[in-house]
Amino acid sequence: MKDIFEKFPHEIIAKVFSLLNGIDLYSISLVNKNLLTHTKDGLVWKLACQNEFKRVIINEWLSHESTSSLNQGHVQWRNLYSKLRNSISYFCQDEKCVSCNAPKLDNGLARYRIVPDEESHFGKALHLQNIWLFEINTNITVAPGTYDILIRVKCEKKHQGLGGLRFCTEVLNKKKKTKEIYTCSPQKAVYHQLASRNEWVELMLSYVITIPERKNNTEKKYKLAFNISEEKKYMKSGLLLDYVRCRPHVEDKLPHFSRMISPVSLMHGILSTGTTSSVRQIRRVRGWIG
Repeated sequence: MKDIFEKFPHEIIAKVFSLLNGIDLYSISLVNKNLLTHTKDGLVWKLACQNEFKRVIINEWLSHESTSSLNQGHVQWRNLYSKLRNSISYFCQDEKCVSCNAPKLDNGLARYRIVPDEESHFGKALHLQNIWLFEINTNITVAPGTYDILIRVKCEKKHQGLGGLRFCTEVLNKKKKTKEIYTCSPQKAVYHQLASRNEWVELMLSYVITIPERKNNTEKKYKLAFNISEEKKYMKSGLLLDYVRCRPHVEDKLPHFSRMISPVSLMHGILSTGTTSSVRQIRRVRGWIG
């Protein structure tokens, strides 16, 4: 195998390797020292980032990297790839994240379905259509820092009952057995604005997640448990979901779509915190669409 790869220029091998996912790249690096050398090049991980993620998402994270980190070549790009992969979760990647806690409807209407979508980053989307009771749970992993939570959604013109959806993010701290809970519920006007766009839009939730550095703590990354559920038992229909992701927070920088929405139609959310057994509400915040 070593002789085969020596016959090709490194740039060609790098482009081939960049088509693999991160787990495969790490596995290849363990085969022999020659392949390890190829996977150490920052070009491999840079191309992997560019092939898998939108440029705007990469730039959001690069803008928060330190100058010293940017000068570390392959280490910086490999770490960036890891951050990007851990900070995004596709709703269609694992259908087990969706549960419909209700008996089958007598009229035979589907609770949800997976539909192909060329504009979806994952190639297919989760379509909520004629659903009464449901819950969506997924996890993303981040290092200490301050983050915005964004959900890529598409709202159909013929939608109903979406005003009762609740978006919740829990920051889990296993060592202290505590969690911080952030929640918000977009108003109906937000979904009307989404439907008028008739395209995929990133919905930025109204809260900012803050994970402080903790001294003498071995946990370098923290799990964010994300949940979509309902506050009102209405028939819900006409919403497509692509992914949920977090990005480094930029103070006082509103998305362009927020300027299209009147202040009355902005989301209202609640930031709560407490132990796993009890949760205490501490303040109310506002939000927007991104």
